[in-house]
Amino acid sequence: SGCIALAGDVTCQCGMTGTPLTELDLRRSASFFIFGAGYGGVFQRYLYGIFDRMYGHGTGMRTVMSKVLTDAFVTAPIIYCPSFYFTTSLVQGKSFAQARSALEGKWLPTMKAYLSIWPAFVGICFKFVPVSGRVVFIAGVGFVEKSILSAISNDVFPFNPGGPLGAAAA
Repeated sequence: SGCIALAGDVTCQCGMTGTPLTELDLRRSASFFIFGAGYGGVFQRYLYGIFDRMYGHGTGMRTVMSKVLTDAFVTAPIIYCPSFYFTTSLVQGKSFAQARSALEGKWLPTMKAYLSIWPAFVGICFKFVPVSGRVVFIAGVGFVEKSILSAISNDVFPFNPGGPLGAAAA
């Protein structure tokens, strides 16, 4: 999960902004690796175990929807999004106040992106993917999502038309 998050950030830096590999912001990429490894590689496995204990191991519609809705409307807004901005900001050397400001300023676009990607894939995961493969499945989808999070969190156009790349395109 850490390597996939790192790859998503590198894709954003090189593919969306045209930064040469030799000029990558390594601290930024490291922050994505650490967040991905900690959240996706450790916490998410634990979280999905909690979901199984709360809602059961079944793949029926009620069980799957309970997990999807809990992920989208409880876990994402109060755990995932804040932990993303605090982890990546602090690893990048920013202050706690700067991390909080990033979260406050980018929470809504981040949640919009999250909700446009994850509910369907989380539903597929809990409906069709065996327990042993869930974290790998989610990590694979996470590559695209981390590329988008990298763009949102770093004001990359088209996610922030007022950001440096959006202003240049106008």
